[in-house]
Amino acid sequence: MQLALLNQAIDSKLRAGDLLKLRVCEVSSNGSMFDRVVCRQQKTDIDAQFEVTPRNQHTISHWIFWRGFHLSVTCFLASVKTGCTLVTRTTET
Repeated sequence: MQLALLNQAIDSKLRAGDLLKLRVCEVSSNGSMFDRVVCRQQKTDIDAQFEVTPRNQHTISHWIFWRGFHLSVTCFLASVKTGCTLVTRTTET
């Protein structure tokens, strides 16, 4: 998962919050990865289109399909057991 996340972060140049919100259905369909993905950026509220390189397609597809994620699940989970998503900031209480 870390390699898939790092590769996609570098290639897409998305902010961490936007990258972590990507869902399986936004990057793949019927077992095949998309070449291009459109993501609405949270900060600017503008659609950002980016290419998913063959290297990233391979890495992300192995991660998604090895874990058996459903289409509505975010691609990058912190823990498969708990279903928690990764976060970009910690909040102090």
